[in-house]
Amino acid sequence: MINYNTGKPNSRYWVLKLLKDNFHPGDKIVVTKENMFDRHDLKIQGFVTPQGRRILVVNKTNREATVELPTEWQRATSSTVDEDTGDEEPRTSKINGSELKLAPFAVTVLKAE
Repeated sequence: MINYNTGKPNSRYWVLKLLKDNFHPGDKIVVTKENMFDRHDLKIQGFVTPQGRRILVVNKTNREATVELPTEWQRATSSTVDEDTGDEEPRTSKINGSELKLAPFAVTVLKAE
């Protein structure tokens, strides 16, 4: 979990920290219909936490994927680990629109506003 050349945490560390910081024992897992759009390239799971609603999105392929977001998630905050973040902390941004673009093998947590 540490890059032995630089001594910095690597992307595996940041994905684990992203999961640990957003999901906890007792969080409610909600039924998610990722196959409703025939999306076998993504894993999507919704949660209800004491801090609010969250969605975990994982791109399981080596190509970019796009997800159409429902209206209530179009102003969500996203935290992402992907090839662009490298060995740095997850990139946090505000969703502005109806699409979420995921780089190959990206892991994203969406937080409802």
